[in-house]
Amino acid sequence: MRRESGYWQDWGNVERELKVVIGKRYVDEEEKVIKKKGEFPTHEQLRKIDFGLLNAITRYHGGLREVSGRVVFANMTPKDYAREVSDRLLKLYSTDELFGQGGLMEFYAMVDRNLASKQTGSRQHKHRMVEIELPKALEKGGAPSWSEYGLLPLNTEARTLLPGYRVPFQLNANGISFETYETSAPGGTRRGSRRAGYVAKGMREFYRHNPGLKPGHVLVLEEIVPGKRYALHVK
Repeated sequence: MRRESGYWQDWGNVERELKVVIGKRYVDEEEKVIKKKGEFPTHEQLRKIDFGLLNAITRYHGGLREVSGRVVFANMTPKDYAREVSDRLLKLYSTDELFGQGGLMEFYAMVDRNLASKQTGSRQHKHRMVEIELPKALEKGGAPSWSEYGLLPLNTEARTLLPGYRVPFQLNANGISFETYETSAPGGTRRGSRRAGYVAKGMREFYRHNPGLKPGHVLVLEEIVPGKRYALHVK
């Protein structure tokens, strides 16, 4: 079924479609079971069941391993969470998946992010905030790069707060709302990685509406909906 433009970029749509897949049992033309009811699909299973959904997860939301953490771990108790992590390492992934192409490190990064989420909030999400100090120009007398090119520089805390390299999110910057993503990372950096240097798209408009910003001024980045919506304002 054809979807409207931007449908798959919206995490809420992807999460809803994926939960439908998880809740169903699938068989092939020969009545052989492809996936059991209640089972989180593997890459190969989802390719057979809904390639469009798999493609959206890969392109816009950090890949199936990242998404599995956001969906499966969301409402678990810490004890169940730890058990699920162990089970996934031992049962759901092959040696090649765990150790090939940095897969194990990406898996651990996902675990860390979900643990951090459980430690900072309960059923009612507590907004997390980080401060970003605008840096000086690299050359004396020159304009700071953030001002000249319209960039939001990211420190370690901001990278942890945001959803990851090239994963889209909504940002409300002093009343200006736009979709953007983290950019500027070393070649070969995987989508969702915490190695991005800046947020660029949409930031020129923010600086145009805040012409008095100078090096040393502090911006506050606030998490509204984890992985989806954030706010930015001048301290």
